[in-house]
Amino acid sequence: MNRTLRCPCCSSNQVRRHEQIWLQGQSTVRGPRYTTIRISDLAQRHAPPSLPRTSGYWYGRLAWHAGLALVPLGIALFCLATRGSMLMVGTCMAVGFALLWGGWPRGRMSTDWDQMLSQEHDNAMARYRRQWACLSCGSSFQVS
Repeated sequence: MNRTLRCPCCSSNQVRRHEQIWLQGQSTVRGPRYTTIRISDLAQRHAPPSLPRTSGYWYGRLAWHAGLALVPLGIALFCLATRGSMLMVGTCMAVGFALLWGGWPRGRMSTDWDQMLSQEHDNAMARYRRQWACLSCGSSFQVS
């Protein structure tokens, strides 16, 4: 039995999977000193879902790395400091340790959190792979 898939809105047979549109809409551009990937507008509209991350995760990571930079800086300043600049060294160390403590991604880096994000992404990818788009009218629909 040969069954062609048709758009539920306009009954056109010009339908493609979102994944297929995404892959066909990418092209590699090579220049003398660079290589880049150009993505068409149609492909960008049908891009796969990205791995979800909350803003708190990224702020925590930023604070953690800022603290990692400030603590050694404070130690280096302590070694080079004169008596009058101890306030600056203490401030640098205090801010660095505060950023390390506050930026420690409690719960956000745990395996439970990563598994939840991974499972959420897997579910989104499964839905994405069932999505089809009509190239005639532009509508999207899902095939079970």
